[in-house]
Amino acid sequence: MVLQELKKTSKSRKCYFRSKGKALGSGAYGRARMAYKRHSKDKSPYVVKEFFKPSHVSKRVLHHRIRHEYTITRRARHPNVVSVVDLCTKQGDLGYVMEYCDQGDLGDLINKRVLPSQEQLCLFKQLLRGVANLHSQGTAHLDIKPENLLITSDSVLKIADFGACHVFRDPNMGPKHFVKCTGGDLFGTLAYLPPEVFYHGIEYDPRKVDVWCCANVALSMLGMPFPWESATENDTVYKLFVESWRTFMRVDPTRAIDGNNYPDCGGLTDLTRYPCIQMMVLLLKMLNPNPRNRITIHQALNDPFVKDVECCSLTYYPTGPHPRPIIQHDHRIVSGSEDSTRHVDAPLSAVNR
Repeated sequence: MVLQELKKTSKSRKCYFRSKGKALGSGAYGRARMAYKRHSKDKSPYVVKEFFKPSHVSKRVLHHRIRHEYTITRRARHPNVVSVVDLCTKQGDLGYVMEYCDQGDLGDLINKRVLPSQEQLCLFKQLLRGVANLHSQGTAHLDIKPENLLITSDSVLKIADFGACHVFRDPNMGPKHFVKCTGGDLFGTLAYLPPEVFYHGIEYDPRKVDVWCCANVALSMLGMPFPWESATENDTVYKLFVESWRTFMRVDPTRAIDGNNYPDCGGLTDLTRYPCIQMMVLLLKMLNPNPRNRITIHQALNDPFVKDVECCSLTYYPTGPHPRPIIQHDHRIVSGSEDSTRHVDAPLSAVNR
């Protein structure tokens, strides 16, 4: 199915969006610019994602990667996945147009320290919903981190940047068809990656990578310093983390993790850093160094703690080529205020950036 959709996008048209202004953001492989429709009464802002061509990659290969990223993003169609609008060319270069999320990325909001506890939990649950949808469609993102999570003025989280994604199951190939990843081919940000990706030649389940990364995003939102530089035993802090798990499991290899029984992982199990013990236990389950014992994204989403989190209610209008979400939201992100308690209940429109 993915190949069939890629063929449909092989003939891209001239871009009918006009990029304007400075880049909204840039990275090693591309940049994003504000854009508007040409010759249209629609003055809504969009974003054009432009790609840089590495010297060792041909334009043909680069264009295939761009089409693949666009196709995967387009077919997701979920309130917590960024919507793409068009695939187009400009002066021979291929790029795509996506919705504009005016609050930037989650990393910016974390750095500003403006996220109240209620908002942190809501965004975490939205992230789990978005990733669960991707997994149900046979796609693993593989690069979940705050910088790839965009935020709208309605406090809706949108998963973006599918450049590292892996299609582990094509929907038309049946449930038994499963394509694993192979360790050693590193991608994304090392500090966010789980241990299995560092073992050369060893196959692993890409879905468990997303679970691990989601837990790390939650730790970042809680304001906890990143525990290690990489999940390898060459990293002293991570080595201590693994040893705490080994000590815990020696008592009983089948031992369940709950509020009364969990490994002593130093700062990661400091209860004063969490809203409640249930969240700490959930994140430990998501950070199990053994991917076989790490919970799935659907198990995380169905955890009683997550079920009790008050979260935005979003559904899609059923018609139209680009369905728009219906948003029911009772709280808003505080943006650009140094006093995070002053405007906790204020909508974004009432707070100056």
